[in-house]
Amino acid sequence: MECFLIDEEKNHIIAAGKSTSSDFAPAQNDHGFIYALDLDGDWAWGNFFYNVSYAVQTITACSLSSDGGHIAVMGQANSQPIIMLLSRDDGLINKFITIEPFEEFPEAPTYVTYQALFSSERDPDGKPFIYAAYLMGQDMHFIRFEDKDELALDYTYKYTDGTGKIFLP
Repeated sequence: MECFLIDEEKNHIIAAGKSTSSDFAPAQNDHGFIYALDLDGDWAWGNFFYNVSYAVQTITACSLSSDGGHIAVMGQANSQPIIMLLSRDDGLINKFITIEPFEEFPEAPTYVTYQALFSSERDPDGKPFIYAAYLMGQDMHFIRFEDKDELALDYTYKYTDGTGKIFLP
């Protein structure tokens, strides 16, 4: 189990993480999952995720969006960071976002995701933004993009460990 939250409006206890269970996911390799129980502990809904050609390997972050309109989750698929915006009613995917590097690397970088995710449905200017941070190798990346039909990367920062400086890519 990687993340846990309470949806007070829906009266759900929500948990997410990684499963290798062939009873819940289609195979015994890693699959990200999320499920909801009602406050009596009875099953409300649950999903594992498969994105066409590869599985969502894990979910490491989950939170309700700022106005409670959806559940935002972060994890990894195909060894890259992903963000999904899910329905609060059934956990189905409303939006699937893969985070890919701007630059090319001779070897595929190693990513690590934690709980660094926030979905703001309205900032002070009324715009919806998604904020996330993840590790790529030894560098921490912080991104913000506007959540609209065509996702627009608003800004990205890279912090290189040990230098104390923040760089724009």
